[in-house]
Amino acid sequence: MISRDIVIIGSGPAGSSTALHLLRNEPALHGEVLLLDKAVHPREKICAGGLIPHTLDCLNELDIPLSVPHVKVDQAFVRVPPSYEVSCADAGMCSIIRRDEFDYSLVQAARERGAETREGEKVLELRRDPSGVVIVTDKETYRARVVVGADGSGSRVRRHLVGGEVEAVGKAIMCDVPISATTWNGFGQQ
Repeated sequence: MISRDIVIIGSGPAGSSTALHLLRNEPALHGEVLLLDKAVHPREKICAGGLIPHTLDCLNELDIPLSVPHVKVDQAFVRVPPSYEVSCADAGMCSIIRRDEFDYSLVQAARERGAETREGEKVLELRRDPSGVVIVTDKETYRARVVVGADGSGSRVRRHLVGGEVEAVGKAIMCDVPISATTWNGFGQQ
């Protein structure tokens, strides 16, 4: 059995940024923070890919530049049939990224700063014991003093350690639509 002080289950932005904050605030945790993920980075992720200003502030606080390709969004317009419309013009409302590239960059930064990462390892079971939590994966068994559940809205960590049924999961989808295939001319004006 492998022991670590902290095991973070899920290495997306929540898990990776948790590891980065822990390592920044407590350098003695170098080598004691383990990120576990069932996927392997870079991995496809269903998400609209919007980073709000607070996220960009967090990246700056961690001294991590937004180094992946991104598009800054300054205005948005939504029309929902039959006649509902919403528009917003707010410079710097968000930046759109591709989640596979962004998430991978955060995992790399966590690795470089002292987190251990294990990818392609699915968590099967979590149980409390007198010295912490035992995590059983399809490859290994771990013991941790602290477990962080950063494994999404259908969290296995929550179900095993806190309880409760799986709740409905909302998802956003990012897609690329060629501007030439639309009637929108917003970019042409800029």
